[in-house]
Parts: sequence; structure tokens; C-alpha cells
Amino acid sequence: VGLLAGANLRGIKAPEDVYWSRHANTVTVSGNSLTKTSGTSSWYDAGAVSSRSIAAGDGYFEYTPGEVQTWRAVGLNSGPNSWYFGDFDYAILTAGQNAPLHIYEAGVSRGTFGTYAATDRLRVAIESGKVRYYRNGVLLYESPNAPSYPLFVNASLNTVNARVNDVKM
Repeated sequence: VGLLAGANLRGIKAPEDVYWSRHANTVTVSGNSLTKTSGTSSWYDAGAVSSRSIAAGDGYFEYTPGEVQTWRAVGLNSGPNSWYFGDFDYAILTAGQNAPLHIYEAGVSRGTFGTYAATDRLRVAIESGKVRYYRNGVLLYESPNAPSYPLFVNASLNTVNARVNDVKM
């Protein structure tokens, strides 16, 4: 009743697919998903940056890893766009071999927060001025650092065949 298209009953806009404004030539883009298709095991040669950003206030992005054998980092970044996860302001790094889930902020490890599954939904959210990290809707960590805007989604794919699936913002 009187809601804009794409809004839910609370008037909040429904999440949209992330579109990638630029990506490395070692990455294949398929809609709102990415796959590293060539290159070496390096954080510097494969990644992408979203075309839209969180300009101010609350917002989030979320994705599904799709598999647990490779290494990837996805996060929010306000500075110069980079494919190196250590440059991301707020990032979730998922690693192969036993599937640990790490949180990094501006290259600083905030710790390991259990493991992840290929089908998990991972989210970084800005809520009431706080940066929060979630796995399947469960809060993992709240950052002590306030966000600086605008915040773009950045992805860094380390391992060939690393994926980032169904990225929404």
C-alpha cells in the first residue's frame, strides 16, 4: 500500500544484484557472480569492484562462497578501489583447507570466526553507524571502526576457480 516497487512492507528497498564496474581479465563475470578463471595464486591479479555504493547511512552486501576449496575475500572499501584484500576497509576472507572464516579491516586481522559452508550467506552490514559481520543471519563480529562513505563492494579472488556467487547489495 503506497510502497515503491522493490520495497518490502517496512518500506526498505529489497536487495539488488551487484553489477561490477571493472574487473581483472583473469575473472569471468556472470550476472552478479565472479569466478577466477586464470592467473596464479595471488591476491593481486583477480578481483572486481561494484558499480554502485552505499552512499550514506545503513546498507549491506551479501554473497555465497559456492565452494570451500579456494581462497577469496569480499568486502566494503571507501578508498581507491583495489583487488588486494588488505586494502579493503571491511572484509570477510574465506580460505580453503578446513574452511576458516576470517575478518580483516584495512589489512588487520580481527580473528577467525569458525568455519563456513559453500551454501552459507555471508554479509557485511552498516547498521546505525556500526559495521557488523554475519553468517546466515548470525552476528559474528561488530567493528569498533566507524564507516567512511561511499562504500563499494570489492572482491579479491586468490585461487583459480575461486567464486563469489549471487552478490546482493
